[in-house]
Amino acid sequence: MKIGLQVQSTFKQMTGIGQYTAHLVQALASLDKENEYFLLNYVPWYNFRKRLRGVDAPARNFKRDIRWIPPHWANPTKKLNLFHTSHFNWFPWVACRMVLTLHGFAWRSYPEGFSKEVHRIMEEGMSEAARRADCLVAVSETIRRDLMEYFPVKEKKVKVVYNAAGEHFKPLHDREEAKNRLSGYGISSPYLLFVGSIEPVKNVAGLLRAYEKIHRDVPHHLVIIGMPGWRHEAIQSFSSEMRLDDKVHWLGYVPSEELVFFYNMADIFIYPSFYEGFGIPILEAFQCGTPVITSKAPAMSEVAGDAACLIDPHEVESISGAMLELVRNQTLREDLSRKGLERARQFSWKKAAGEMLSLFKEVAV
Repeated sequence: MKIGLQVQSTFKQMTGIGQYTAHLVQALASLDKENEYFLLNYVPWYNFRKRLRGVDAPARNFKRDIRWIPPHWANPTKKLNLFHTSHFNWFPWVACRMVLTLHGFAWRSYPEGFSKEVHRIMEEGMSEAARRADCLVAVSETIRRDLMEYFPVKEKKVKVVYNAAGEHFKPLHDREEAKNRLSGYGISSPYLLFVGSIEPVKNVAGLLRAYEKIHRDVPHHLVIIGMPGWRHEAIQSFSSEMRLDDKVHWLGYVPSEELVFFYNMADIFIYPSFYEGFGIPILEAFQCGTPVITSKAPAMSEVAGDAACLIDPHEVESISGAMLELVRNQTLREDLSRKGLERARQFSWKKAAGEMLSLFKEVAV
């Protein structure tokens, strides 16, 4: 087969979908030596440097096909048996079978976190893409149920393939190296950690309110890592309004290879989102042996199982109470650390790639 993989999300500082795409490419390369893969993306004709970005071809049967000509002029999908994407913006030009991976419906489940224009674009794009795609891959059972509720698609057209975390997320034995890496960011222990984009749906404001309630009772600082998103200025202003600037550290984007040090040295990882389609950072923390507090919202509780402390993201007292309990209860932290490591073993990119490859073969026939 000739299979196209859209790698648009790997051309910038990689967050959720970018990490998904990069890991899927690497896992498929280690698994499949027979089919031909084309890593596809379009960039502006004047931006030659951008053409050099993105995930590299990891094996001989993989080829980068990065173009500046718009697809309606020179359509690379005409030579393919199948095209895979996680974005809505390619489907009008796809001239072969298409598999679309769905990472969430946050604009539906948490509309207050999005502008009306974004909501309109997402709604229209998803409606057409759901009709056009030959197979829809949901990254969790939660996403599968949401899809069936929100859009009229046939159930047999939808498959669930779970995400995973990178293998480099693991417990580190050299704590001195980790301390040195963190000192370069101006961070020292003890601290609580959040990793995710800074936008309303991630509930960083709720995390700050919860931390404000307990910060005088604990020695921990709060480290927040993530790209600025919609309304991030208003969210970040909370720490100043609450006079927490000396205890809250906003680090912005941190490369994945550096994140492993932050997870390992954190006493607790806190992920209080209102909505997620999966929640890869939960597994990243699990694999590092870090105790996790996360939302009881469907996808996050689906991923975490009984290995995390689940809170109500709408109740500040629920978040602050869990934080304070875990800080004070070492036995509970050790129990969650053990359970998290066990839970993480149920997810892997090798398994995900194997399931995706089976789908590719099924859809391309």
